[in-house]
Amino acid sequence: EYFSEPAFELGVRGDVLFGRTGPSDFGFGPYLEVVTLGFDELQLGGGPALLLPVLDSAPIVLSTGPYARFEPLWGIEPGIASSIFWGSRSYNYSAGYVIGLGVIADARFGLGASRESSFVIGLQLDTAFLASPLIYIIDALRGGSRDTDRVPGR
Repeated sequence: EYFSEPAFELGVRGDVLFGRTGPSDFGFGPYLEVVTLGFDELQLGGGPALLLPVLDSAPIVLSTGPYARFEPLWGIEPGIASSIFWGSRSYNYSAGYVIGLGVIADARFGLGASRESSFVIGLQLDTAFLASPLIYIIDALRGGSRDTDRVPGR
């Protein structure tokens, strides 16, 4: 059976990409992820990731690696996951952190007795992006920015 039903998937993913000195440079490094499928199972994985600078502000990030699936019916099973991300992930000239926002396609293949497979298309949102409204509200409640001596004319 190729398609059984749509399911809710939620995950946390982090990567560190080295070797970039500008927006048109390739990046390479590790990624780690924690994924849940309908809160019935947990998958932990990681591996290498490669950033391809197809557009300065919207590169492609390819990644693949092993994962371990913890599910009550089947127990612990190994698997292989691959993903492709495309979206906003520009180069930051003044810091090492860049906010990411884009689409992700993910393929997962279980190597255990269940032979589970999944294909996921989703939206990848950076936690800093999600926290922006809360940060704005907290800053506004504290009286806003106090860094006014850099504003021209003041």
